[in-house]
Amino acid sequence: MATVKVILKTHRKKDDGTFPLCIRISNEGKSRYKYIGFSVKTEQFKEGISDWIRRHPDALYINSIAEDERSKIMEKITRLRLDNRPFDFDFLLSDVPANGHTFSEILDKIANRYSADSALTLYSRMLSLKEQLRESFNGDVILNSITIEDVRKIDSFFRNEKKNTPNTVARKIRHLRSAFREAQRMWPEIGHNPFEMFRAKTTPVGRIKLLPEQITLMEELKLVGVMDLYRDAFLFSYYAQGMRFGSVVQLQRDQIENNILKYRMTKGLHFRELEIHPKLQRIIDKYKTGTGPYLFPVLKELCKTKVQIHYATNEANTVANTCLKRIAILIGITDKLTFHVAKHSFAQMIKRAKVDPWVIKDSLGHTNFSTTEAYLNSLDDDEINKAVTGLY
Repeated sequence: MATVKVILKTHRKKDDGTFPLCIRISNEGKSRYKYIGFSVKTEQFKEGISDWIRRHPDALYINSIAEDERSKIMEKITRLRLDNRPFDFDFLLSDVPANGHTFSEILDKIANRYSADSALTLYSRMLSLKEQLRESFNGDVILNSITIEDVRKIDSFFRNEKKNTPNTVARKIRHLRSAFREAQRMWPEIGHNPFEMFRAKTTPVGRIKLLPEQITLMEELKLVGVMDLYRDAFLFSYYAQGMRFGSVVQLQRDQIENNILKYRMTKGLHFRELEIHPKLQRIIDKYKTGTGPYLFPVLKELCKTKVQIHYATNEANTVANTCLKRIAILIGITDKLTFHVAKHSFAQMIKRAKVDPWVIKDSLGHTNFSTTEAYLNSLDDDEINKAVTGLY
């Protein structure tokens, strides 16, 4: 049961012999304090439920301020209970009114929904966005107090303080816009959505891809240990039609049978059956006699929950990209090489082979053809440059 008391902080004595007056909020063994801007001597204070200050020239005024602050906190505690919201010290100590809904509140609701659906990447993204938003405002912010100027400040904060790229900023603004829309559906009284009037500037996406001759150079590298392992995993992804990192490192030997590799894509959840060609078979043969739970000895133990999979693959992906950065140097690539480039490279290869775009859409696991069009259009530069060069 939460308690709210007006107290004197007697361990913070000031030079004039007075002590600060504050409100102590206690709940489940934890306490936080809100100072109300006045200091008095110990003989001028008495504990109780009202009229805490006596024998002070401004006693009536100080007591009214203390009672007003205490009442606001009690009203907020009541609001948390009525809304079935968790106890929140930051909300109680903030200047947000009791009947106001905050951005943290809606982002928490969205994050919890992602968590329940085991969408852990989106769950982490919402929590990170909530903390960054609080940082930009130096605390929480009530939804119906946000203006278009505030949105511009958020945009500037992401760009200048967090050093996010324009496209990352645009993605974050889209998330906030969508969150505000959801809040409007839940609490119509919050009013208009200021994010609707703002569009963050973006830059064209240049998808990095490897040419067939660069893939050959990577195959011919003499590597050992973890560098060799992640080189093989990258090539496996490329030859397995752009298979994503999570699917590669979680591939088990019983998914390979009768020259067919079976797996479910992590995005779109399409079930795929890939015919194993010699390039794939060579890599499979290299690891098929291992003793670990997966074909590639990246994850040492079998992941039994989605949470375990999420964190284990994220950590391994970081190591993979570090290795690929070094491999890029060895084969003379100046662009940033990551595991996802295998998917770009595969898409470029089958596009050059003039494969039907609808077939490419299915191979990449895209739900909408417009996504495939945008994806392939971003891989056009080499072909355009080649054609233009031939004109001169």
